[in-house]
Amino acid sequence: MGSFLQKRSVRLTLLTVVIAVVVVGVVWLREIFAPLFLAMVIAYILDPVADFLQRLKMSRILAVTTIFLGVILIVSGAAFFGGASLARGVHIASERLPGYLQQGQEWLERDFPGVVTGIERWREDLEKRFAPEQDLNAEEAMARRTEAVLDATVGTLIDDFLGQEDDAGPEGSGTVAPPIGGIASAGVERLLSWGVWAFLVPVYIFFFLLEIDPMIAGIRGYLPGRQKGRIERIAVEIHRTISAFFRGRLTICLVKGGLTGFGLMVAGVPFGFAIGLASGFLSLIPYVGVWFAVLPALGLSWLEHQSGTNLALVGGIFAGIEVLEGLVLTPTLLGKEVGLHPLTVIVTLMIFGKILGLLGVLLSIPLAAITKILAREFVLPLVEDFAQEKPSVEAAAGEQ
Repeated sequence: MGSFLQKRSVRLTLLTVVIAVVVVGVVWLREIFAPLFLAMVIAYILDPVADFLQRLKMSRILAVTTIFLGVILIVSGAAFFGGASLARGVHIASERLPGYLQQGQEWLERDFPGVVTGIERWREDLEKRFAPEQDLNAEEAMARRTEAVLDATVGTLIDDFLGQEDDAGPEGSGTVAPPIGGIASAGVERLLSWGVWAFLVPVYIFFFLLEIDPMIAGIRGYLPGRQKGRIERIAVEIHRTISAFFRGRLTICLVKGGLTGFGLMVAGVPFGFAIGLASGFLSLIPYVGVWFAVLPALGLSWLEHQSGTNLALVGGIFAGIEVLEGLVLTPTLLGKEVGLHPLTVIVTLMIFGKILGLLGVLLSIPLAAITKILAREFVLPLVEDFAQEKPSVEAAAGEQ
């Protein structure tokens, strides 16, 4: 048995099986491993800061504690000022919205009376179409149809958010609305899940920051001797790529957020600088995140100015910043270290988002870059070997 396990092919096969089992287990238990993985990524990003503080004659524990205190102060300050700005914005919007609605109605009645007449006719037509029953009046029929539409759209989103699944009825022919107690328990369970993340992630980060260097040294000691140099070279390339990505993306987010915020302030958008900063960091989600800032900015611009010119100006600011990012910021700050085709980015965004959820969406680009490096080092050489193989004598004779 011992001689059997000493065969190199057998050990490689066992190692491959173990790695495959570990990967499948991590994907299957991703809800457990996701906070651990997120903590590893954050610890990796903060490790250079801890190393810098150590070079200033700080102990490792003191450096990590200093980083945690600084992060807590920054997050607390951002939450306080962000919450205050949000509350002030909601208060101002609640005061101005009725006036805006009244102005819009008066504007339609004055300049576009035909639109008002058309809306009234459309409402009357809906009442006739959706209230054919003799025992229902038009208003009740419209109320029931509106309730059904809201339940099919907003209600579905709320059920997904609370983690509540539809239960089949006793006949198996329909769905039964979950009881209020079930919805409440599901909501509490989801809040507890967030609480676990909020507690575990900082704890994991703290210990990873303390032990990251010994962990790397320990892993290096278990590398196979024949491939040690190659594996270390690949690890250094991955480290360089990931470092360039996070350093470049953080810089791009700050520059985009600052420029967008300044532009929205000049355009007179309420809370423009806060929206601009948010748009910079939302761009971490490729091709999607920026829309979560564009739509509120356009809405606030219209409520404040009711001007098509101002809407065009706000849209132009976002479009110009996106062009600046694509043509100047990304090539300058990221270079070719994380060079990926846009189609590759979209596909990997969906793949890693499906596997790891929101965490996979945020980390899709560095994960895709790592996959690209590993494929280039281990998969492409095999493909090239197969492509360069010459046909055997028997195969050539058979073809003749």
